[in-house]
Amino acid sequence: MPLSEHEQRLLEQIEQSLYAEDPKFSATVKSTDVRAMSARRIRIGIALVVLGLVVLVGGVWLNNVFVGVLGFLIMFGGGVLGVIAAQAPAPPPGQKKSGQDAPPAKSTVKDRFEERLRKRFDQ
Repeated sequence: MPLSEHEQRLLEQIEQSLYAEDPKFSATVKSTDVRAMSARRIRIGIALVVLGLVVLVGGVWLNNVFVGVLGFLIMFGGGVLGVIAAQAPAPPPGQKKSGQDAPPAKSTVKDRFEERLRKRFDQ
C-alpha cells in the first residue's frame, strides 16, 4: 500500500533528522549500493552453478550418487540466487527512479468508480 503525500513528507523529515543526528549511520546507509550488491550476488550465483556442475560431473565420474546429488543442489542454489539477484531492485521508499514514473497501479472497478465520483464532486 503506497504512502500518502503527508506520510511521505513525515518519513523524509524523520530520515533527515536521523541523518543529521548520526552522520556515521548516514555514511553507512548511503554507501551501500543495491545494484552493486545484486551484481555481486549474480556473480556468486554463476560461480555456484559452475561449481555445482563440476561436482555433479565428478559424482558421475566417481559413480557416487551422493556427490552427484550434492552437485545438483549446489547448482540449484546458485541458480536461485542468481535469478533472485537479477530481478530489478526496488528504489528506497519515498524515492522515484530518475526520469521514470512508477507504473500505474492495477485498479479494480470499485477504485475506478470511486475515482470518477471524486472527480465529479471536486469540479
